Amino acid sequence: MTNDVTNENDFSSLEEKLWDEITKKIALKMPSQFLPLLNEQFHKDYPEGTSITTLSTESITLPKQSNRKMGKIMSDIVFLVQNKDIYHVECEINLDDEMVIRMIEYDFHTALTHQLTTGQNQTPTLHFPQSIRVYPGNKKSIPDQQTCVIRFADGYEHPYQVPIIKVQDFSLDEIDENQLTLFLPFTLLRFQPRIQSATNPLGKKELTDFIRHLIVILEKQVNQGRLTVPQYKDYVTLIRYSAEHIFQKAPQQQQEEVNSMLESVLVLPSDEIDAIIAEKDEIIAEKDAEIQRLLEELNQFKKQSAQQ
Repeated sequence: MTNDVTNENDFSSLEEKLWDEITKKIALKMPSQFLPLLNEQFHKDYPEGTSITTLSTESITLPKQSNRKMGKIMSDIVFLVQNKDIYHVECEINLDDEMVIRMIEYDFHTALTHQLTTGQNQTPTLHFPQSIRVYPGNKKSIPDQQTCVIRFADGYEHPYQVPIIKVQDFSLDEIDENQLTLFLPFTLLRFQPRIQSATNPLGKKELTDFIRHLIVILEKQVNQGRLTVPQYKDYVTLIRYSAEHIFQKAPQQQQEEVNSMLESVLVLPSDEIDAIIAEKDEIIAEKDAEIQRLLEELNQFKKQSAQQ
């Protein structure tokens, strides 16, 4: 019994890591894909081409117990948009009531790191980021937001609220219409409850048509200039990773294949391109250093010749 529980917990942890890794890959490789989500959730109107960069999410924390060392926390994704607006995005498939508390902690450290206003004759001000949680799973009981009331010593109370956006609430047409392309790798999760269902089995044609629809959406984004060809290939790879996980059959095979799949960090086509570019840059740097050395030797030789 203990081994079964351990395996279930390990599998749950690996599953959570997969969706987390996919989200972070999109954020690091193509952060502009999050602009439509920010527009959708926070009623913004960031146009295509708006500046958006990922910020460091690691913060040092004080020990919570006297016998512990200082630690660190790391939120999922923090974006700087238009060099002024900061957003915090978490992707969570295993929701719990304490997550809103962790979100407060993440946001507090993000404000300290990136949005603390200080100055002479100025009251220090912490600007909290706007936060959102993305839920890619199938549970129907997920609330639209989580709330924690912050009660200050003077009696003032402030409801800290984090909206939750549920990927499976969006049809493929709605994803396409709202340009929420970053949701595509998660959409196959909606079929997970039906994979071994006897009453509502997933048909081959339904699945084939669904995946074909995903590809059509991606091709449309490329034709409209919203995705580059390498980004298109990255999305196809992420969808493949998703499918390999979701459509495993036997429980033991699931555990073995998921472990194998997540032994290394996801490698995307753009990762390979980055590695090639980095290798070429290193070769160029070595060549430049060699040329500089030869130039210095030549100048030294000229000085010696002039002195003779």
